[in-house]
Amino acid sequence: MTQAAAMPDRSSQPDIRRWRKRSRAVRTLRWALPAAAGVLVLMLGAQVVWNAFARETPSLEKASTVVRMTNPRFFGRDEKGRPFRISAKSAARDDNDINVIRLEQPDVSLAMNGPSETRATARTGIYRESDRTLRLQGDVKFSDAGGYRFAAEEANVDTRAGRVVGQGPVRGEGPGTQLNANGYTVEDKGDRVIFRGRVRARLNQD
Repeated sequence: MTQAAAMPDRSSQPDIRRWRKRSRAVRTLRWALPAAAGVLVLMLGAQVVWNAFARETPSLEKASTVVRMTNPRFFGRDEKGRPFRISAKSAARDDNDINVIRLEQPDVSLAMNGPSETRATARTGIYRESDRTLRLQGDVKFSDAGGYRFAAEEANVDTRAGRVVGQGPVRGEGPGTQLNANGYTVEDKGDRVIFRGRVRARLNQD
């Protein structure tokens, strides 16, 4: 080998340096491009998760907000087509069960505006839309078109059947009649009242 063959050509050294520089750049791009793509994928994934969380947050806040109504009125008809009305001083839908509406000072009218209209009032009430029942609690009072009045501490009203059932003590009075019992059922919108348990009645004769 001659001295000229052993030594690289001085005119080719710039080309070698450029070739090495391009080689380093190519090697750098080979791992930098996939890494950048991975970072973009991670950023897009994070954005999707964040947007989903941002959409869920208001709904959770909304679910925890109590929906309250002032002077609400519910109208409907029973199985025989007779109208009824449930009104109250205020109403609030239960947070845990959307079928439950809690009423303050409810006022119920069965067979509304009819000859046998029966009304009931109480301090509080719980109305279940799923089965259309109303539970009255505290100072429950009934009155019917015949002049009879009853007082109890609780009552369950089935607005579909037009039936009222109470398991606690009841006191009643009407034209010439006074009575006490431990349970009662009002059927056919007040046309028939059944008393149960230690019934005591006093009939006054004129």
